Amino acid sequence: MKAKILQLAEDEGLPSIVKIDGIPYEAMDCIGYGKANVKNGDIIDINFTIGLYDDNENCESIINGNTEKLKKLVCTGGWSYRANGEIISIDPIVVDCGVARFEEVVDLQCIGEFIAFNITRLDVWST
Repeated sequence: MKAKILQLAEDEGLPSIVKIDGIPYEAMDCIGYGKANVKNGDIIDINFTIGLYDDNENCESIINGNTEKLKKLVCTGGWSYRANGEIISIDPIVVDCGVARFEEVVDLQCIGEFIAFNITRLDVWST
């Protein structure tokens, strides 16, 4: 996915901000691991991954959390997000959240189901 770098982290483990389709996303900066020579304003290929899950989330809120059938990440503060998406594969389990696809986030095997789950820390990588 193409993204514009709005703000690179000053050091490892700090947040960067990238913009996709006019929406800024804050995530832990892993960009330098894949492409060291980038700067603010550059447009690069990125990939989001889940750095930390919300281990305390219950199944009911995951299954019933996306009644509007959204495919998007909604910022809940900093680099934390409520991920809304559709299960598009079960082997492996893949959830399409619009700007990102995440694998093995839930143990549901219902292609076409819309779910929502919390991401405690979103990571961004260059590809």
